[in-house]
Amino acid sequence: MLRSLARGSLLVLMFTATTALLAAPVLAQEADGPAPLSVYGALPSLEMLELSPSGQRLAFITVTGEARTLVLLDLTTREQVGGADVGVAKVRDLDWLGEDQILVTTSKTENIPASASRAPRCLAARSMTPAGTVSSRC
Repeated sequence: MLRSLARGSLLVLMFTATTALLAAPVLAQEADGPAPLSVYGALPSLEMLELSPSGQRLAFITVTGEARTLVLLDLTTREQVGGADVGVAKVRDLDWLGEDQILVTTSKTENIPASASRAPRCLAARSMTPAGTVSSRC
């Protein structure tokens, strides 16, 4: 019974100490003012990671502002083996077509001057190789 009480007291003490340690940064931050919104609202800089069928290559999209770029990496050498500028179009999907081509599906919203209604989307598909764009269709 005495051991059980001692063990329970030790657990309460450990819980209290852990809670105090975890709360210390929050309390210190409140003293300095609220955290800037950029801490909570930063958008991801990588999108759409896709592994090749053999698992030796990785394709992904990097984002800088609104501009997107396709990057192709060789995982065995850890070097970039290709890539292409996608522009401001939104990348909807990446699909490997074998080991040497990747299909990039994008969409872009554009205004049509004759219509005051909602702007339609143009879905585009691009087939790219490590050397660059092979074909593009909208």
